[in-house]
Amino acid sequence: MVELLNVSLIIVNILVLLGVVYFSYTIYCYNRANKDWLVVTGALLLMALRSLLSLFVEFGFLGKISEVVQRFDLLLFPLLISICFFWGLKGMKNSFETFSVIQKKAKEVSKEVKK
Repeated sequence: MVELLNVSLIIVNILVLLGVVYFSYTIYCYNRANKDWLVVTGALLLMALRSLLSLFVEFGFLGKISEVVQRFDLLLFPLLISICFFWGLKGMKNSFETFSVIQKKAKEVSKEVKK
């Protein structure tokens, strides 16, 4: 019963994450100039891959490399995901700040032109 619940939750997690990856990629497609969305999409894809690997471990599909995958899952995957999110969100923040400055300057110029 517990295994069935674990497997079911992992499968639901993978499906939800793939949906989130899709939506993140569609956001990137609207604004291809901002590559930071692609980095965030990559982090979400890594999360889905991590869940998929845990499903493979649960079913025993990986055999002898299962222990290596579990160590990678505990140590490197979370670090890679965090680095991707940090890099992508920091880049997006910088882009939003730049956009805010440009928008403010455009409003000031617009006011001067109206005078």
